[in-house]
Amino acid sequence: MLFSSVKRVVNLLKIIAAICFVALILFLVMLLGENLDLGFAAAGFALIGLGLAIIIRSLNLNIHDVNGLQDFYKPTTHQIFLDNFFAEVFADHLDPVTYLKWDEYLAGIEKFLTPTFIQKVKEAEEDELPLTFGIESILFLYYLRFQGVLTDEQFTRELKEVINVDSASFDIKRGLLIEGLWYFSTSDIYKLFSYIKKYNPGFFNIIDRLQLELADNIERISKDPIYMDSSAQEVVYLNSELNVMVFLYNNTPEDKNYAIKIVTPGFEPNKLKLDIKIEGRGSFLIPNKPFPLISSEGTDIARVLSTMLENGDTTWLTLEPKETGEETIQIF
Repeated sequence: MLFSSVKRVVNLLKIIAAICFVALILFLVMLLGENLDLGFAAAGFALIGLGLAIIIRSLNLNIHDVNGLQDFYKPTTHQIFLDNFFAEVFADHLDPVTYLKWDEYLAGIEKFLTPTFIQKVKEAEEDELPLTFGIESILFLYYLRFQGVLTDEQFTRELKEVINVDSASFDIKRGLLIEGLWYFSTSDIYKLFSYIKKYNPGFFNIIDRLQLELADNIERISKDPIYMDSSAQEVVYLNSELNVMVFLYNNTPEDKNYAIKIVTPGFEPNKLKLDIKIEGRGSFLIPNKPFPLISSEGTDIARVLSTMLENGDTTWLTLEPKETGEETIQIF
């Protein structure tokens, strides 16, 4: 996908060069032959070349920027089953060059996890890596700041509970220092959130609804054996794709097997059945009483939600529209 997009741009550059060359020849013929009529044709070709050049210049093509190739890259492949919801969806929307930097970013962040955070993860989920919980928490905090829910002060305070923000190699605004350059700054991550919303808005719908459920219906969620939510785009077009996301959280200590059935008339495939094993919550318990979105002491929604995202499992399906009109998607 990336190669074909860049190849089309290169071909367009060749066309621009040819147009400019024709314009130059026409100008020379006009000057040498004193045929002023050719000047209008030459000016027309020159303006066409200038317009195409402006279009090319407006494209973002910088391999040193985070997702600097996003104007040429559209995410077309992804895993069907996601274990780490936020981190894996985030990574699946990175261009190939940035994806390599993402691996380095994760390795760097792992070194900055606070001992207190690592200890809490080990106590609650002894078989899990602290980094997986850490990156879910970090990305969710960035998302809350992106929404304007957290102030800069609150964001910094919450982030300090997860990683050491005072390191010379990490800066909250500039990101992580990798090979002498800063990557995944606050603005970079915000740009990626906007990019994900463009292609897969259902991802954020699931997070937003879970956040509201924890705020308004915490007692019911704490007692239900399973939490399920699904989301997809409301409008899609032919020759595009429909992203269907189904999030499942197993609120029992043991792993359980589930079958997901999806009926999608007007799309290909139009029927799906998936068997999925959802890991148990372990010793983690969802509180049964209301608690704040963020708190410097005790449990807060930010911590519970990021843990649920990490412990839960998500099915991400991409379907192809085959018919126009209104259709109803059924998920069982």
